Amino acid sequence: PILGSPPSDPGLATLLAMEHGPSLPSDKKHDETLPMHVGSNVVKDYPCSVLWAPIPLVTHLLPFIGHTMVTDSEGHLYDFAGYMPGSGRSGVLKDVGLFGDAVLAIRLEAKEGVQPQQFLDDWDLAVRSGTCASERKVHKGIVSNCHSHVCAVLNAATRSRNPAVPAALGWNILVLGFMVMVFGTWVPSGKGRCFRLWFYVWILCVVAWLVTGTNPASLFLAQVSALTQGGRL
Repeated sequence: PILGSPPSDPGLATLLAMEHGPSLPSDKKHDETLPMHVGSNVVKDYPCSVLWAPIPLVTHLLPFIGHTMVTDSEGHLYDFAGYMPGSGRSGVLKDVGLFGDAVLAIRLEAKEGVQPQQFLDDWDLAVRSGTCASERKVHKGIVSNCHSHVCAVLNAATRSRNPAVPAALGWNILVLGFMVMVFGTWVPSGKGRCFRLWFYVWILCVVAWLVTGTNPASLFLAQVSALTQGGRL
């Protein structure tokens, strides 16, 4: 290997074929899968989970938009960055975390009657399957993105209990975003998570104050007071 080059994983399709044989669907042009860029950000405290991290500026302007990731049963982190044609590398990263540590998390659990080891094996297979299916996909904004990768994993996990998601509906980009915002729990070890979420909002408030000479907080409180006195609030 070239000195200084990032470590890589063997192709996931190869691992799937070794574990499950020829019964898995295959595409000839995808038989030779791409190596993955591998970091050291293993989230051992959150195995079998969907993780969410804020995207600087984007999340602060649109709080419901963020970066989703998924972990396997050992806490290895997989997040979609998008395939760059000609790069020779997978569009999914392992143990990296493009936008830093997660802020919110959803833990997946086994369905009723499913043994713990069966669930773990099925979950790992789903992570590999979803990652293999996403490794050659180009990032296309709202069409093909990190949410698409995580949804592919969740839809492939047949033995996990989907929290409040009807089986007929399944997982898609909108459902995943809603579930993270409503059912996601704060990651306790995420130091400075509120700072990361709201820091840029304070910058905008300071800029507004310097430009207009008006304190945004005082303006907001005045509006609330006016609505209260008018009986509208």
